[in-house]
Amino acid sequence: MSQRAQDFSLSSKEHGLFRPFGEKVRGGLADGSIDLSLILEVGRTVWQNTIKATDDAYVPGTFTTFAAYEYTPA
Repeated sequence: MSQRAQDFSLSSKEHGLFRPFGEKVRGGLADGSIDLSLILEVGRTVWQNTIKATDDAYVPGTFTTFAAYEYTPA
């Protein structure tokens, strides 16, 4: 398993809310039934959509927006 797949696996273990989903994804990455590039592409697409929404909502001099991501390990 690649380092990125391992990092995803470790991260998914820390969060109980999505534990069943994370376990299925981790299993799929381990057995090759899920392509890591698909997961990475979904992440990129979500981030690109977030940036677009931020840019669309920006009104110079009236409403300032910025794209951000917050990571909390706990």
